[in-house]
Amino acid sequence: AEMLRSEPVEPEPVRTGGGKVETSSPGTRPADMEDDMKEFIRVMKALSDPTRVKILKILEKRLMCVCEIQTAIGAAQSTASKHLKMLEDAGLVESQKDGLWVNYTLADGRQSPYAASILGNLRHWLNDEEDISNLMGSIDQIDRFEILNKN
Repeated sequence: AEMLRSEPVEPEPVRTGGGKVETSSPGTRPADMEDDMKEFIRVMKALSDPTRVKILKILEKRLMCVCEIQTAIGAAQSTASKHLKMLEDAGLVESQKDGLWVNYTLADGRQSPYAASILGNLRHWLNDEEDISNLMGSIDQIDRFEILNKN
């Protein structure tokens, strides 16, 4: 039988991006790998809700304000805003203020390679799903000025 050593084992040096050397204890990962995992999980969680996927699909067609998105998905303004915040935090959508309006568009993918990859593929996915195709067909009839006049 082999004897176990009682003295502590020094962590192995790990070369990370940019030529830096960090030490990593057994069972741990370098910080940048953990950040990558967190970013990946954030994108996947944002995509785990059918309403958020629908929002991404309609933003493929055109930029929209919250009231237009809320009308399209049939949700309360606060609900639409919460979904948009989660999508924005994941790097999937971007918002831009235009006077009184806040317009949402699909992100360009610079914030996250995971978001960029998903957005590129999502354009080809789910287009034949009944809910998605019905939603896409109704987008052209949704107009922010008509919505405001009804309220």
